Amino acid sequence: MNIETNLKVRIIPVIQYHNFQIVKSRSFEDYRTWGNLEMTVDTFNKRRVDELIIIDSSASKNKKPELNTFVLNVLSRNCLMPVSFGGGIQTLKDIEACLKHGCDKVIINTIVLKKPEFLKDAVRCFGSQCIIVSVDYKMDKNNKPILFSHCKYKEHQLDFIEYIKLINSYEAGEV
Repeated sequence: MNIETNLKVRIIPVIQYHNFQIVKSRSFEDYRTWGNLEMTVDTFNKRRVDELIIIDSSASKNKKPELNTFVLNVLSRNCLMPVSFGGGIQTLKDIEACLKHGCDKVIINTIVLKKPEFLKDAVRCFGSQCIIVSVDYKMDKNNKPILFSHCKYKEHQLDFIEYIKLINSYEAGEV
């Protein structure tokens, strides 16, 4: 018996927005406007997707960590599936605001690279079930993974495997 045949396939689209527009990009550059947030959510509702991920790709890069409550309010008002949000989250209050505005999960990245203990605090305050750590990396010339943040613009010197072990030790809900 093949175990893989018994696993449920989950459909989890990712909506990326940049400067308050839904966009598609190539390597976090060359942004093209893709659609309207409410119409996109409606389409995914009709397709009965399992979960929706929305990423504010300009939040960390532009050093604007303020939470976009307008986007979250639109999502929670119209969305029939669980919502995960990421981009520019720097504090426990940012996570709390996401959860208050309808998110089921929060995605963090840069803050964990800067201050790994933030992940530990987030899990302790809100539970591991709602904390996702996004790990961005690219392969160097020697086929070694290099961690980065700020949409590929800032490399980090942490060892990739050790970083993943650290995230697991702090019990993030998802990586």
